[in-house]
Amino acid sequence: MNLQRLLHYIQNNHDQVITLDELAVLSGYSPYHFQRLFKAEYGIGPGRLGALLRLHRGYYLLRYRPWLSVLEVAIECGYSSSDGFSRAFKRIAGCTPSNVRQQGEAIPEPLSKLLNKYIKETTMTDTPSVETVNLTEIKVCVLRHKGNPRALPGTLQEFISWRRENRLPPGKFRTFNFLWHDPASVSPSEYIFDLACEIPARELTNTADKQFVSIPQGRYARVVVKGTDSLIESSIDYLLNNYLVENNEQAGDFPLIIERIKFYPEVPHHQAECNVFLLLK
Repeated sequence: MNLQRLLHYIQNNHDQVITLDELAVLSGYSPYHFQRLFKAEYGIGPGRLGALLRLHRGYYLLRYRPWLSVLEVAIECGYSSSDGFSRAFKRIAGCTPSNVRQQGEAIPEPLSKLLNKYIKETTMTDTPSVETVNLTEIKVCVLRHKGNPRALPGTLQEFISWRRENRLPPGKFRTFNFLWHDPASVSPSEYIFDLACEIPARELTNTADKQFVSIPQGRYARVVVKGTDSLIESSIDYLLNNYLVENNEQAGDFPLIIERIKFYPEVPHHQAECNVFLLLK
């Protein structure tokens, strides 16, 4: 029985109630035997895990999609009413959706542990596939986060709201992150992380705290990553510590770039996709 495949099935159908019988059929076992095997592997039943996955996504929608009402978030997460969603959220997360919206409540521990404990996304065991590509200059608008990485969610929330205000949807305007530092290599006060998006020809509003820069034209090493951010970290580690030496290359004068193609919570974690770019000399 491929439990990882069943986890993906639960995530892909996060907006529906999935019955034990339905999962048992997919597993090829009786409902009783399937539930026993599932709980032995993960420590909780499939119903409980399904609820955690839905509420984990609910937290991200509440925090980073403020234009959605609580009812809209509830429906996105497979609940038929805002009351049912709020009760489940309070019971499992220990806070209410309003706490998340009004106070910027940090992700509750039962949900923050979800990926590490239940979604066993393996780190990259095979050598990443790296290709050399040529990029033309890309003009972007940047909101810089400088300071403690723990405060990054607030900057991200500001960036998402600014993009929406200026009608810059990710489907039309490319989304980038510039990685200036490894959080483990600098003090929290010196950490820099840039949030960027491709800009249109028209004038933009509320840009006083933004920077207009260009991703330089040039030759780049690119890795396509599908999955959680742990796989991005593995790809970056390979590019910096193996690829450059093995291919007699040198990094250019620009930070690592992550282009976000598909991202959570719009898609499940295992369907997230990005390009990791490293400028070469």
